[in-house]
Amino acid sequence: MTTRVFTLIFSLAFIISTLTGCATAIDVKVPTARLTAPEAQGGNLFEKRIKGGASLALEGNARVEVASRLLQSPPVTTAPHIDRTNDDLRGDLAIGILDHLDAQFRLADDSPWLLSLKYQFLGAPRAEAQEGNLSAALTLGGGHKNESGTSRAWFSGETTVDYDVDFNALDVGLPVGYRFHRYFLAYAGPSLTYVWVDGNVTQGGRDYRTSGRIEQYGAHAGLRFDFMYWFAHTEWSYAHTHYLSTTRPGNYWALMVGMQL
Repeated sequence: MTTRVFTLIFSLAFIISTLTGCATAIDVKVPTARLTAPEAQGGNLFEKRIKGGASLALEGNARVEVASRLLQSPPVTTAPHIDRTNDDLRGDLAIGILDHLDAQFRLADDSPWLLSLKYQFLGAPRAEAQEGNLSAALTLGGGHKNESGTSRAWFSGETTVDYDVDFNALDVGLPVGYRFHRYFLAYAGPSLTYVWVDGNVTQGGRDYRTSGRIEQYGAHAGLRFDFMYWFAHTEWSYAHTHYLSTTRPGNYWALMVGMQL
């Protein structure tokens, strides 16, 4: 009987803490995969030639915890922790603005959204690419994420924490690829991602600042398969993620499938 009572109390406590949004840490996921082949779509909006694609990916990310133990006094805002995830979802949209210029939008789990441009400066775009096409492109993007809310230690009613943290991202890539077959392209290239962290954790009327810059340097190698109205990517990435005094290198895999025009 006593065990059942304690089980009921524990279950009720868990439900209440969940419903009241009792966050104990603030983190951001930095995508390690690019899943961006160098060939542009080959469309032109001004000439009403529509080329683009929409896709869904499963990827691993570097998760950076910028503040933790929010209900502890004081909270931890200067000792970050970095670990990896393996099963995050991500959605991408791409459209050809000019023959060699694309606009891309990325929305990933617990990451800054990213709006970027891809300019292909070597080779034919996807719509015209044939076997033997050597291609290279430059990608440049920026995005934002905000993490804000209130956490309470409901069981004591004494600890209330308000937090408001902004994450502003800059992403640069340089993919180079070769089309071995009309339906098959291999690519590789480096990337650089910066995420600026800026915000406050307020506890008991006192502000604890969290700020800095997450830096991630990556190398990527992938395969892209094109079949009429659908495509697939698989990519291996090596990423070196650094924030304040913490660094984590790692290998990551990603898989993407999508539809294209």
